[in-house]
Amino acid sequence: MRATMPYLTRFTDLMSDALQRDVSIAVFESAGPPDLSAVVQGLSSHFKSTDWRITCPSTPDEGRQQ
Repeated sequence: MRATMPYLTRFTDLMSDALQRDVSIAVFESAGPPDLSAVVQGLSSHFKSTDWRITCPSTPDEGRQQ
C-alpha cells in the first residue's frame, strides 16, 4: 500500500498523529465489500452512492489537473 499510494498512507500517518489514535484505510477490489446490511440489520461497509472513491486512471496523466 505504501508503495502504490504513498500520499494516502502519509495522510493516514499525519491524521493518526494529529488525532492521537489509529486511522486506517479501507481498501477493496473495485466491486467493494459485500452488502451485508440484510444480515447485520442495516450495518454494512458496502459501497454506497455517498462514498468517496479513489480510482486509478488508465494512463499516468489522466485526471491530472493542469
